[in-house]
Amino acid sequence: MPNVPVPLYRTIPQAVDERPWLTERYLRRLVYERRIPFSKVGGRVVVDLRDLDLMVRSGRVEARR
Repeated sequence: MPNVPVPLYRTIPQAVDERPWLTERYLRRLVYERRIPFSKVGGRVVVDLRDLDLMVRSGRVEARR
């Protein structure tokens, strides 16, 4: 069996608790604007924490040397 990573799905309030740089309003805006992938499970919006981390890394600006 291949080693496939398990998604780290969290509801919006759970994701905000686990990522201190994130606010609930900002995360809801990212979902509304479809700037991050999300799923709906039983009427709740869930996001993968790895997608949030990837979004942060993609905005990284390296320092000049």
